[in-house]
Amino acid sequence: MHPAPPTDTSPARGSRRLATLAVAAGVALLAVMVLPFPAAGLWPGGGYSDVSTLSAVVGRGLVRFWEAGTADLSPELAASVALWTRFHVVKAVLAVPLLVTSVLLGLALWRECVRSVGRGRRAWFAAAGVLETPLVLLAVLLVVANVQGALVPLSSALGLVDVRGPEPALATAVRGIKDSLGTSAVVPASPAMTRLIEDFAAYHRVMVGLGAMVTVGLVLVAARLWRRSRRTGSAQSGHSGQSARWVRLGGATAALVVAASFALITAANLSTAAHPAPALLGFFQGSS
Repeated sequence: MHPAPPTDTSPARGSRRLATLAVAAGVALLAVMVLPFPAAGLWPGGGYSDVSTLSAVVGRGLVRFWEAGTADLSPELAASVALWTRFHVVKAVLAVPLLVTSVLLGLALWRECVRSVGRGRRAWFAAAGVLETPLVLLAVLLVVANVQGALVPLSSALGLVDVRGPEPALATAVRGIKDSLGTSAVVPASPAMTRLIEDFAAYHRVMVGLGAMVTVGLVLVAARLWRRSRRTGSAQSGHSGQSARWVRLGGATAALVVAASFALITAANLSTAAHPAPALLGFFQGSS
């Protein structure tokens, strides 16, 4: 019998893995930034040449919708909202590989930091891990924001409109919407106004659910890292054990800080969902 070949645990193998993950994360980020808009136009119904053209179409559609006064979207607005739905679906799907690769890259960097012997090498991996963390946060935000936009695309698409733009018809429609929102507490809203308010509330309710899930997930991650840091401190000795303990404690702390941020975002969206009209008025006034 021939002895089994030794397992390659050399630094070179770790470097190759890091390089592969870094390239994969870079490709995933590029795909998220570049592909969603042109890919959304490949669906039946077509697309638009660029975002500025789509913005103009959404603005014209909003004018027709408001002038009609009904809850049904005008054809231009319905077509542009459908395109924006596809855009968010594509971007959310592409953001998932970015999230997976960025998390794996971060884990690999911190693992190498713990395993490294030289102080300079440990410092390099620690710095790389810290600098890579925003990529993970960006991926989480991209997934959350695009799921929100895909589920409630009308309010998301209205964010493309320049509510302070010079176009006279749009300015007139925006002024009418603001006047209606300003008196919504005492005057019954039109079907069109009711549609805008209800959609805006739904947009923020979706973020409440997504934000709550992310917050709970981060708290669970922090708890797991904290428990593992305690086990590491009691089961391992030497520099490697201390490094692993501090890395896990640092990760737990960072997860709790981000969880607190998401909790605040969730609370703000809950408040807006409960009282959507003032927030929607703020949006059409150009303050949000």
